[in-house]
Amino acid sequence: MRSSTEDAISTCLRLRPSVLILDAEPLLIDWSAPDGAWNSRWHEVLSRSVDQGVGVVVVVTNSRRDLSGLIQPSPDHGMSVRLVRRARKPWTTRRALGLPAVAGRGVVCGDVSLTDGLLATRLGFTFVHVQAEDPPPLARLQNSCGRLLALVFGSRQFPGWRG
Repeated sequence: MRSSTEDAISTCLRLRPSVLILDAEPLLIDWSAPDGAWNSRWHEVLSRSVDQGVGVVVVVTNSRRDLSGLIQPSPDHGMSVRLVRRARKPWTTRRALGLPAVAGRGVVCGDVSLTDGLLATRLGFTFVHVQAEDPPPLARLQNSCGRLLALVFGSRQFPGWRG
């Protein structure tokens, strides 16, 4: 399922996941923005996730940027929230993400089908593909490769893929 950055979170929450995995860039912060630029967006996403009953929110990034100071939920939210830097998507494991072996219905939301989409497939989660505006060259190349793989192998090889 493809969404613009603006409505991707709404799309994810409509699927009523118990686990929500979000790609930090570009969903919560633009690639070129300073590290602190996503703080207000993060609190909005966290609040909406609580309202929808999401039990676990994991923010992942393959970036080396230090975003850890921005993800500090208050303990009264009643959900598990974590940040995984240098996530090694799509090879990240449930253990590295802090997910139990059976984590319930999950959604991975990201802009790169080759990394985020394959991560969703490996975890057995639904993938919501964000159509990012002006992605960096590496992200464009990875998206092209991901689309080619999906065409070659077909949707049966990618059960978590929607759209």
